[in-house]
Amino acid sequence: LYFATITYPIKESGSQTIFIQEEIKKFIALLGFPVHLVFDRGFESPYLVSFLVKEQIPFTLRFKKDKHVLYQMKDIPLRNLPWFEKDTGVYLYQDYGFQQQLRVVVSEKLSERRDSHGNEEPWYLITNDLTSEKEAIIAGYYFRFEIEETFKDLKHITDLGTIYRIKKAQTFKILLWFYVLSIWVSFLLEETKEYLMKRITQKRRKKLSVVRVFFEAIQLELFTFYKSQFL
Repeated sequence: LYFATITYPIKESGSQTIFIQEEIKKFIALLGFPVHLVFDRGFESPYLVSFLVKEQIPFTLRFKKDKHVLYQMKDIPLRNLPWFEKDTGVYLYQDYGFQQQLRVVVSEKLSERRDSHGNEEPWYLITNDLTSEKEAIIAGYYFRFEIEETFKDLKHITDLGTIYRIKKAQTFKILLWFYVLSIWVSFLLEETKEYLMKRITQKRRKKLSVVRVFFEAIQLELFTFYKSQFL
């Protein structure tokens, strides 16, 4: 895990994008080898995409369905891709002079979102990974949700919501590392391991993160222990 923080308000124009790019460079340099990065729709940016392509960093980025791309020389929104094109090449950011063809992978199996008509809303994933199987691209993006679910449960279970201000970034990082350690310890519990394996094999999003299951498993273990001792 790698943590980095940025101070707001941002006074310099474009400093947030520069900050992200610099931290990605530091992270890759720290590892010593490139990794496949996964981004949510909020990171849709011609500057970030062009940076990742230039640095030859594998990435998958989810795009909104109304994002226009160039498909077979036609400018269309992603939602208007032919129904049979679930894995194809497109061009985007033509207005910025970006000429690199990228791969769009469309998924309907793992999405739990629905549009205004009640229909399943697929994921539109843009990537520069031209060799991995489509299922591998989708699975990689799917596990991104573990991060959001984990932070949500950490906030409510441990009452982090009452901590409105942490003065030192180092203190915040130490707190996160302790929570990460607790997750590692959680794999000593059979119930947690079974739950995680079930999520992986079924490839379905759940409302509970591994963290919440871990805390509930701990409570169950304690209850069972005290019940055997005093009842």
